[in-house]
Amino acid sequence: MYKLIMSKYKKRIDKKLQDYFSPLINQQFTGEVNKRMNILIKEFVSNGGKRIRPIFAIMTYLSKGNIDKLDDVIKVSLSLELLHNGTLVHDDIMDKSELRRGKPAYHIAFQKWYDSKYKREYDNFGVAMGILGGDALMTLGLLQILNSSFSEKIKNRLCEIYARSFVELIEGQALDMEIAFRKTNLEEYYEMISGKTASLFRACAEMGCTMCESDDSFKNNFVKFMNCIGYAFQIQDDILGTFGSVEKFGKPVDSDIKEGKSTILTIYAYQKANEEQIKILNNVLGKEDASDEEVDNVRKVFIETGAKKYAEEVAQDWINKAKIYLEKLNLKGEPKDFFEGIVNYIINRDI
Repeated sequence: MYKLIMSKYKKRIDKKLQDYFSPLINQQFTGEVNKRMNILIKEFVSNGGKRIRPIFAIMTYLSKGNIDKLDDVIKVSLSLELLHNGTLVHDDIMDKSELRRGKPAYHIAFQKWYDSKYKREYDNFGVAMGILGGDALMTLGLLQILNSSFSEKIKNRLCEIYARSFVELIEGQALDMEIAFRKTNLEEYYEMISGKTASLFRACAEMGCTMCESDDSFKNNFVKFMNCIGYAFQIQDDILGTFGSVEKFGKPVDSDIKEGKSTILTIYAYQKANEEQIKILNNVLGKEDASDEEVDNVRKVFIETGAKKYAEEVAQDWINKAKIYLEKLNLKGEPKDFFEGIVNYIINRDI
């Protein structure tokens, strides 16, 4: 049932995005590069994506809200999708990723455009345009809120949630970058994913509850529910980032190892590894030119130390906590069917 609901609202979200980007691209700009930027932004946002964050916000709203405002709710929900995509553009630059959802990352696509058009060598052009493109997406997200027909009081509150979540996301991403260069612990890892991932999930609940003007008790339980979903989602993402399929995952599944990222897998493995296994981890993690065999050796360490199993159990624990809060919400209709299905999807997904 939840898949049908996701498909139903994804279609409406995708149409809203297309309707928004088409006139934006056809506007007159001062140079061809600006038009190219908007074309690539549209292509990047349109290239797959489950639209799970805006659907979360819509379903939260429908838990208490009037369906007559749904069109405006969908418009506001786009803010979360555009912000999320802006962070992905920047994330690919920071991680030196060349693929996103099975296609060239935004900054790679822009670099290819530049190289095909100009003779002057400028290897940093794609990165520069990626920074600007990500910034543009985040700003366009804010405009979705400001251009809605909600009251000024509600719009101000939505903008506050958007800005605070954005800052929390930045803090989480900064910590993620920094702990790649040193040993860390699970407490710090949870602090990182609270900002990097769970912040936007919490924002979905806060925005949805703000738009339907729910009571504080309902909102607090929804935020806690979404927080648990966010933690489980990121832990599953870490597992897929090493043990997933590149065809399904849409990006390399060896990059976390080659970048030496501090994930729940690496943290637990270091705690449980013997001397020989620690040597493998030290020699391969963070080695950008690691061979397939070396990457597989790290995967074996994750399995042998129980790190993979532990990560799966922790993700399931967060889902179990989410189910407790979900029961307290006492949802009905589409929101009930959707969220009951999504908690199982989060833990079993392979993309």
